[in-house]
Amino acid sequence: MQLRSLLTIIVFFSQFAANAQSVRDIFIKDSVQPVLNAASIDNADYLRLKKAIAKLEKQYGYEVNLKKRILNKAYTQNDLDFFKAELSVLVKEYGFDAAYLSGNESFYTAIMKGSLSKWFKEMYLKNHNVWLSNNFDKQADLRKLNTINEKDQAITSFAMSVLNVQGLDSIQQQKIKILLGEYHGRNLEPVVNIATTRKLFPNDRNFAVIQNGFDSVLIHNFQFKENFDAVWAALFPYIKEAYLKHEITNVMFNNYDFYHYLHYGSQVFGSYTIEQIPEQFRKNDQSLPLKDKHWLDEIKKEFGWVD
Repeated sequence: MQLRSLLTIIVFFSQFAANAQSVRDIFIKDSVQPVLNAASIDNADYLRLKKAIAKLEKQYGYEVNLKKRILNKAYTQNDLDFFKAELSVLVKEYGFDAAYLSGNESFYTAIMKGSLSKWFKEMYLKNHNVWLSNNFDKQADLRKLNTINEKDQAITSFAMSVLNVQGLDSIQQQKIKILLGEYHGRNLEPVVNIATTRKLFPNDRNFAVIQNGFDSVLIHNFQFKENFDAVWAALFPYIKEAYLKHEITNVMFNNYDFYHYLHYGSQVFGSYTIEQIPEQFRKNDQSLPLKDKHWLDEIKKEFGWVD
């Protein structure tokens, strides 16, 4: 199975895991993600999305990632007061950085050289300096986090090109895959280093807005058994803490379970039924075994997961 198809399938079906989820996870999956992920929405959908996020924030605090993602839809829906207010908060409190805009944002032209450019420049210079004064030591680490995904794309693209060279035998292909795993491991080192030195799993809420996320880099490391074990051993304590603080969702555990099943034939967090595993990845049609049911029962209580 091609590495790229593994990435595609996990991003698709991890959203349908029926287990290993809290009330917050369920609400985000059912009431927020479908609208956020839609290519286009009408005003009624947009208003429901705003209401859903506001409901989350009453219980769990400011939803940095969701507010970052809703900016595109706020601008296209011409909800400019909301757009300005949320972008101002993201710049001042969470380090949203104009340097990491892709240029593909719906609002990019407007804030850089269009109707909102004067407002944005004045707001950004003022608020970004506030964030810098309070988070000056994070700049180098934030730059590293925001460049990981671009490096990942380059590594993967080059490896796929090499693996498709005609005439390579299975031994040569395996050597290339081993090297690919090593490069993916090196690319994730900034995340591991930040986690172990700062004692946190860096995310939008506890560190700064990470505009070029590294989710795909984690998944690429999960694909390689050696990386899978090493990365999880290093990061799980911090991932667990971030989840307990409602900084991340359960998708991390869903992804881990999928690759644990591929590598070891069992799952740890009970994310899936066998029917939810695409047929091409199934080892058989039997129910998915748990690595440690007693451990899972305890973690479910700690995480507040619903049955």
